[in-house]
Amino acid sequence: MGWLSRMFSVNSQGHRESRAFSTFDAIKPWLQEHLVDLDTAVFSTYEDKRLMASSGALIIVGTATKITQETIGFLIEMDYGRILSSKQFYPEGVATWHKQDAVTAIELGEPLLDIMEHRERAHAQRQKTVGSDIKAQISAEFAKRKGRFETLDSKIQETILLEATMFNRIPRTVEMFYETASTAYDPRGFWKEQTRRLVEVWEQRGNLYRDSPNQADTQERQTSSEPLQKDVRAAALKVKEFAVWQYNNAQAARLSNPGFDEIEETERERKIFLAFICGAIIVINADFGLSDDDFISTILAFFRIFDGISDEQQLDDALTAMNSAAKELDPVMDAGIAAAQTFLNGGQQTKDELLLAQLLGYVAA
Repeated sequence: MGWLSRMFSVNSQGHRESRAFSTFDAIKPWLQEHLVDLDTAVFSTYEDKRLMASSGALIIVGTATKITQETIGFLIEMDYGRILSSKQFYPEGVATWHKQDAVTAIELGEPLLDIMEHRERAHAQRQKTVGSDIKAQISAEFAKRKGRFETLDSKIQETILLEATMFNRIPRTVEMFYETASTAYDPRGFWKEQTRRLVEVWEQRGNLYRDSPNQADTQERQTSSEPLQKDVRAAALKVKEFAVWQYNNAQAARLSNPGFDEIEETERERKIFLAFICGAIIVINADFGLSDDDFISTILAFFRIFDGISDEQQLDDALTAMNSAAKELDPVMDAGIAAAQTFLNGGQQTKDELLLAQLLGYVAA
């Protein structure tokens, strides 16, 4: 009954109950598509044709909270059961001015949507700032999707900040956040449980990147570089074990594929390999208790061991190539992260031995 008690705001007393049910049922798919906790939806309806942007019979304006803990504002124009158009507002508070904006819209002879969009643009202009602060950039990326970074759980915020700082890939990180939320969302489940799972997933993701030793271990590392060098080499050797396993199986698949067996490795194939291994290094570096600052050292140690590179300029070129490949091929790097996690947990499993080969197109996925 929670959502029902909050819906009666515009219609006449005699029509409230039937309209509330029919309207809610009509917009329910849209709310679910946007990961909304259905119990939080609060909206008002308008039937005045002067407010319509198209040939609709009904406008629904309201706010709702998603399982990501973001609150959205929205306007939906319908023709009794069929959604003609929809709009999300950032910030969500824009949607709470609908009564005043409806009066203005009628006075100016403009659709309600136009007036509310004008209010949204005016707010954006007031908030517009110039700068390179990474948190501001993340907030701006969320705003593009009508989301609010600041309302997320602190653990999720920390992980997104960490990942964006490490890899300089803000749009992709935000995209992955919403992909994860879509996977966790179940309109039939309890939204608090879904939010808890979402926080847990991103907390675990953050732990992969975060330095795992306790403060005493960290202080010990700062007084002696020898243990650190040993750990970096050990991590690089584990990356090599993973890389050799995947690379050898990929090459075997390549040689057995008539389309590839006589063609030299292309630049694209090299990029895929580098992005995939970069993802593996992220996971293995964290698993060995190395910090973010050790990440580059682990990469360089891997190139020394795997490719036999010792020249400093060649090492720098290899590092640049891996960084470029990882930025260009985000999904491939994510595949490397997932594959390395499975490798660390269960070793070289037969079902995973052709993951790199599939990414390279040597065998069907």
